[in-house]
Amino acid sequence: MTKNVCVYVKNESGQNIPSRYLTAYQNDTIKFYNIKNGNDVCLKYRGGGENAFNLNVKLSDNKILQYGEYSEDGYCFDIVVA
Repeated sequence: MTKNVCVYVKNESGQNIPSRYLTAYQNDTIKFYNIKNGNDVCLKYRGGGENAFNLNVKLSDNKILQYGEYSEDGYCFDIVVA
């Protein structure tokens, strides 16, 4: 049974995140929109065994941040954008 991978993204940057995406290698791309400062979002994707993800974040001042991790079914991550 395949369990989802959960990536919790908390925006503590002092800026809004207008829109960006998380790419799960070999699976799919999840887009998210308008995460205001102090808010968070939970992004889920099917792990499918060993996998990895790349989170691409662009702040309202156009600064780009990237996060990436190895993952497996059922893993959960907390990412604080600061």
